[in-house]
Amino acid sequence: MASRDHKPAYLKYYGERSTVLTEKSTDDDVRRVYDEWAGEYDKDLNSAGYACPKPMVEFLDNAIHEVFQGKIAKGDIRIMDAGAGTGLVGIELHKHDYSNVDALDISQEMLNEAKKTNVYSKIHLRPL
Repeated sequence: MASRDHKPAYLKYYGERSTVLTEKSTDDDVRRVYDEWAGEYDKDLNSAGYACPKPMVEFLDNAIHEVFQGKIAKGDIRIMDAGAGTGLVGIELHKHDYSNVDALDISQEMLNEAKKTNVYSKIHLRPL
């Protein structure tokens, strides 16, 4: 099976950020990259055609409906959006009437962006 080299696409949409982190990167290195990227993150993902939050939340919503069969209100379900970033998943959860969602991330700057969405009950910074 042929492998696909994703590096050119990553460079096109994410610039040098995509080459900074390696398997030897520390949590602090990761935090620093995302802190610096926070202001442009959504724009960069949109230009790259990133659409993962919508189908992921639709899948979760369907699974919750199938398991609970409407016996639990969506507002009573507590969700932790781990790796919340700028809040893209939180926005989709809010569109599906989930109102008890917390954000957790390693980057304070990403969480500052997520807070602007007004869809999270609580915002948690993961300490390094």
